[in-house]
Amino acid sequence: MRNVEGLSDRELEELARVWRKRALEGELHARGTAHLLEAEARRRVGLTRFDPDALDLRSLADRQFLPHQGLGGRLLKAGMLAAGITLILLLLVAYR
Repeated sequence: MRNVEGLSDRELEELARVWRKRALEGELHARGTAHLLEAEARRRVGLTRFDPDALDLRSLADRQFLPHQGLGGRLLKAGMLAAGITLILLLLVAYR
């Protein structure tokens, strides 16, 4: 990786987002790189402009449903759960 001091603020913030995303997806050594970039961004611009809340820290399973799926995606997930519970109850009743 290039020297982080040679990056513009915008490039640095974009790289920090990309590497944090890679780290959250489980890439082996991405966490250290993300931390380095984020620390440099905080050092440069302070905490007022760098927004760590913009990062999606939900688990990978929770991030699988995209926002555009909205209520339909949630209902589908709930429907699958209900079907699974129904199946378990039917099996319990059948093998009594």
